[in-house]
This record gives sequence, structure tokens and C-alpha cells, in this order.
Amino acid sequence: MEEKPEIPEFYRGRTVLLTGCTGFIGKVLIWKLLYSCPLIKNIYILLRKKHGKDVSERKDELFSCPIFDNFRKSNPHVFDKVVAIEGDVGEENIGISKEDKITILNDVSIVFHNAALLKMDATLSQAININTKGVIRMLDIAKEMKNLDAFLYVSTAYSCCNEMEVEEKLYSIPGDPYDVIHSVDWLPAHVLERITMDIIAPLPNTYTFSKRLTELLLKKYEDQLSIIVARPTIVLSSAREPFPGWIDNLNGAGGVAITTGKGILHSMPAHRNKKGDLVPVDIVCNSLIAIPWGEAKKKELDSMDVEIPVYNLALAESDPITWGDFQKVCTSAALAYPYETILWYPTYDVIQENMLVHHLEVIFYHTIPAYVVDFLLYLLGKKTFMVRTQRKISQGLKVLRYFSTQQWNFRTDNIIKLKSLMNDKDKDIFPITEKGLSFDSIIEQSAIASKKYYFKEDLDNIQWCKTKLKIFYAIKVVSKVFLYYLLLKVLLKIGGLVLYIFFS
Repeated sequence: MEEKPEIPEFYRGRTVLLTGCTGFIGKVLIWKLLYSCPLIKNIYILLRKKHGKDVSERKDELFSCPIFDNFRKSNPHVFDKVVAIEGDVGEENIGISKEDKITILNDVSIVFHNAALLKMDATLSQAININTKGVIRMLDIAKEMKNLDAFLYVSTAYSCCNEMEVEEKLYSIPGDPYDVIHSVDWLPAHVLERITMDIIAPLPNTYTFSKRLTELLLKKYEDQLSIIVARPTIVLSSAREPFPGWIDNLNGAGGVAITTGKGILHSMPAHRNKKGDLVPVDIVCNSLIAIPWGEAKKKELDSMDVEIPVYNLALAESDPITWGDFQKVCTSAALAYPYETILWYPTYDVIQENMLVHHLEVIFYHTIPAYVVDFLLYLLGKKTFMVRTQRKISQGLKVLRYFSTQQWNFRTDNIIKLKSLMNDKDKDIFPITEKGLSFDSIIEQSAIASKKYYFKEDLDNIQWCKTKLKIFYAIKVVSKVFLYYLLLKVLLKIGGLVLYIFFS
């Protein structure tokens, strides 16, 4: 008898609720559920009004994303399964109407809570309101759901980044989590800002702290709900699906690749030989879909975990890439598939381990050129943007430094066990690990995809872009020669002045 996949059958007739649906992971998760679980009944997505657009318009905007092109052409009615519900995890009762709440309570059997404030420089109050209180609000709704089988909370592998060996368990923090929340609620903003670093220690920022805090608060609900924690590491562009190289944002590693190719990034604080645990977005989403099935399977086999199960979504069967190799591959891909519009010739090696040199390079290669470009745009009557862009990049690099100068070992025992429960069909449809993952191929495909989909550029003009790149290279060489010439003249003048003073 032919083996049949079990995971799509698990989702047959089910209704799931997804928060954080407009983000990188959220979009791919919706795509995968529609594509590989065709008998799913409904996907409820929590959306809030934004920029004057209501939830219906935002749903249409979501499905205008290129990854849904094939659905629009071959099966547009599949979008009817996706139901937009107006709400906001940052508001009490997640901001939903009474009617929508009744619908959710009656229909939903699996919750994917993926919504989060990803700004690592957010105030502690902002981070806790969305990343911690938002989860509590969702859990309070989930307690009332009549058919709930799993509440999957998407955390981050760096919620415990003060531990170099990260096990699949919940880590504590000093003090009572609820005392922290209460303190944030009543302390004046200026006082809270002054003591934030003391509160979040030993974690480096409010994002990781709020995620760690939330994981601990889940324990209050473990006797009432089937809760699961999934912790992705640094999420990279897709390895295979929806198509190789898919990326739609400038965050994290993807931002490093794109800004390198644009000639915007010329110095990045990192250790060349430290390994960054970069995991493709499709492997993350396959894991998220497989985990609720796996927990139900363990229940059938009477092998349920005593505590809340935690899954580190890291590279389980491939070696992580070093930051040095990652950056070199990014530059090679940028030179092979150059963008139409670049600011400067891509720097081959942006990695800088010496922080003093990095700060000097930021001044000379990031800040000063940004002001020059904006000044020229101002003279031409155009809208300025480079100084603002470089400030964002500088803030991003400041945050990234903590993660790109250290190395962690993420245990993935639970992912390996989950894979052992899957039959061959499920492993083919939902690969949750990848042996011998080719980062060269992923980053090259990401360069092509970002050029085509993110910047809407024509792939037929590669040769023209390469010609333009050669011109920028010539300008770079001439500029360097000119700068060295000026430097030599200055040094000779200084030397002559010293000799004059010494011998006079």
C-alpha cells in the first residue's frame, strides 16, 4: 500500500489562526499551508488597520505578493480560505469585535502566534506591550477556544543568548516576570529608560528580553493549554519554496546581502571565523507546520513532554557558515547579478573586527558619502534619503554586533526527534532539516530574487548592469589614486614643515 503523507491529513478540515501574517515568516507560512495542506478549512489572519487601509485592503495587499502569483493564475478561489480579522495584539482583548471573537472561539483548533515587535532598539515598554502582553492577551483568548489542540508561540533562539550552549528548555530570569511587567506599567518613562539595561541584564536588548520573559510566563498556562515554543535562529531567504532565494525585507542577514550589493554597506562589525546560524525561511515554516502534528503524534504514542516542549529551529544537519564566508558569498553574488541602481562599487570584504577601524570606516565610507549624496539631491530639488538610510544601517549594525561577534551552539534534539516521526512523504513535502545546505546557491538565488521581486528590475539587463559596475570600479580606482595623491601631498608638506623647524 502506498505511503501517504500524514501532515496534510492532520490539517484537513481544520481552521488555524495566524498572527504576524504580513511578515517574512507569516507570508511563507500562509503560502505553505495553502500549497501543501490543500484540505485545510480556513486560515484566520489577524490584521490591523494601517496607513489608512482597512483589513480587507491589507489582505489584498498581502496577496499581491509575488509568492502568491501562481495561486492567482491557477486557483484564485483558494484565497477565500484566508479570512482577515481586524485586531491588534497591542490592544486589550487583541482588539477584536464580539462577533469575530465568537467565530474564533468556535472554529480555531491551532494558533500560530508569530506577531512580534522586531525592533531591537525599542523601548522596554513598547517591547513588553507587544512581545509579552500581546502573548498574554492571545493566551487569554485561547483559553476560551472550544477545539484548541495547539498554541504555537514563535519566539527566538536568542531569547537566551547569554547562554553559549542553548538547550531546548525554558530559561529563567532574575526576579518575578510579573513584577517586571508591573514595574514597566507604573514607572515614569524617563526613569524606565534610565534603568532599562539593569532590568534586562544579562540580555543585550529589549527584544530578546521580552521574548525570554514571555517564555517564562507561558508556564502559568501550561495546565490549561497545549503550548509549544519554536525558536528560529537568524532567518535567511528560502532554499526551495515558494521559490529559491525569496526575500522581501532588509532585516538581518538579507539586509547585509542587499546593502553590500547596493554599495551602501562598506564596514560591518563581526568576527570572520565566528559562525552565524542562518536558517532558510522555508525550513522554518515547514517546522512550524510539522510541530503541532508531531505533538499530536507523541500524544497518540503516549510520549508527551512533562514540560512545555521547546524546538530550536536552527541548522540541525548542516554546518553553519562563518560570517567571513557569508560576506564573501554576498559580494560574489552582487557582482554576478548587479543591481541597476547602486551607490558605489561593492566592497569585497566589509567584515571589520577592530571596532576603532570600523568606526573610522563608518565615518568615511558611510556617513560622509551619505551627506554628499543628500546635498547633491537637495541641489537638484530631489528628495533626500541617504543620511536617514545610513542612520538606520548604523543602528542595525550596532544591534547586529552582539550576534556577529559571538557564536552559539543550538541544540536541536527535538527537531531530530520530530523528523524521526515523519514518514518519507512528509519529509519530502515538509523538509525540516537539510543535509549539506549550499549557502552559495541560496545567496546567489537571493540576489536574483531580490533584483527581480524586491527592486522590480529586469533580469535581461544583467550585462548592462555589469558594464555600469565596471564604470563604478574605474571611478573607485581613480578616486583612491586621487585620495592617496592628496594624502601624500599632505604628508610631504607636513614632513617639509617638520624638517624646516628641526633644521632652522
